[in-house]
Parts: sequence; C-alpha cells; structure tokens
Amino acid sequence: MALEIAREEHITPWDALLKSVRLAAGRVSWVDEQLTQAVRANDGDMNQPNVAKWLKESRLERTLLAKMGKAAIDAGVAERMVRQVELEGQLVAEALVHALDVLELTAEQRTIALEAAHARLLSASGSQTLVVQGTVLHDDSGTSRNTNPDSSPPDAQPDDYDDDDDGRNNEEP
Repeated sequence: MALEIAREEHITPWDALLKSVRLAAGRVSWVDEQLTQAVRANDGDMNQPNVAKWLKESRLERTLLAKMGKAAIDAGVAERMVRQVELEGQLVAEALVHALDVLELTAEQRTIALEAAHARLLSASGSQTLVVQGTVLHDDSGTSRNTNPDSSPPDAQPDDYDDDDDGRNNEEP
C-alpha cells in the first residue's frame, strides 16, 4: 500500500506510510465525532442503530490506525525520522560554525555566539529571555543588549554606545 501511494504522489515509501498513519488518525477523529453526535442525538442510548453503526465504524478505524502504525514501525519510519532530524541538526550546526568562521570572531565572541545558539535550541519557547555572559541575546521585544554595565564588546570604543540603557549604538552609520 505504501509503495502504491508513493508512486502516485511521488514520495518515499516511508513518507507514504507516515501519511497513511496520519490519514487513519484523522479518520478516527472524524468517526469519533460522528459517534459523539449520534450518542447526543439519541440521549446517550448506545443501543440505537445509528449509534451502533458509528461505534462499529469507530472500532474499525481504530483497528486500521493500529495496523498502519505497526506497519510504519516495522518499516523503520521512526528510526528514519530520527536520522533525518539528526542530519538536519548537523547541517544547521555546520552552517552556524561556517558563519562564525566567516565573521572571524574572537574566541570569546565565538563562545558567546555558540552559547546563545545552544540556549536558543534548548529553550521551549521563543518568548524567553536568553542571557549569556551578562548579555541579553533575545527578549520579548526582540532586542539584544548588554546587561553588564562594566563590560563592553571586545574592540568596542566607549563612544560606540549611548546612554539610553539599551546598550545599542543608536547613531546612524
């Protein structure tokens, strides 16, 4: 079945299996909604023919979902997805390291940048404030600023920063 879907939609057999699982899950949800409506319409009487029809259909769809899930597991879809995510992570890491190399950052700046990337990847939501070595790297306002008044970025001149408490140079270049 997965090979047939894959040929028709020009996707891999693994993607076809995953799509089949998702479709089966969607059908289970839809049938369960129909069952709920039938039960409500019949005042909770599970012996009504319309309720029995949807109950039977619900069981069949759940059985199909379980079979599709097992087929996907047996075909190694989960392992393939993990490998794909790992590969994507490796590519992102390589791109980040390359970007840092191009910028020719100092060792301290590079460490701060990598710590910031690490903190961002570990954060559960984008609305958290990330602080690395006294520098707010992101907050809800989207700004970056130095929170340590005694420190300035390497190679920065004291005149490069104004005193409006956001730590950024507000002068036009």
